[in-house]
Amino acid sequence: MTKTDRLHPVIGLCIYYGEEEWDGPTNLVDMIQVTEDLKPMISDYKMNLLQIRSSEHFQFQNNDVQTVFDMVRLIYEEDYTNFNKRYKDKSIPAELVYCLIDISSNNLPVFPSNCVDFAHRCHRIASFSHLVDEKTFYVI
Repeated sequence: MTKTDRLHPVIGLCIYYGEEEWDGPTNLVDMIQVTEDLKPMISDYKMNLLQIRSSEHFQFQNNDVQTVFDMVRLIYEEDYTNFNKRYKDKSIPAELVYCLIDISSNNLPVFPSNCVDFAHRCHRIASFSHLVDEKTFYVI
């Protein structure tokens, strides 16, 4: 490396997908236990926090990311009417369903009877994921 070479920036991003708003620390110093006399010697870093629950103003270039964020938000808000409008009769890649299952820790909410049977299908895919090689998931 020479003195004219430059490094590429590394930007840390924490994606929080909890149902409740984040109430934890948002910088490094507040995350570690250190005595007051050592705090001035620690480089403090701000956490770049992206909460799925409040990410409606973001527009992602990747459609799959946009879909996962949108679906999770609608589930957390229990907005099944819009969920149904947006995703009824749409083809959803199985990988996105697996992502939704992982985010929800296999505890997807129970959808009202007038909503799509999305949760049921997610649970079925999760139950048989080791047996079935599903590439696409259809919301009907």
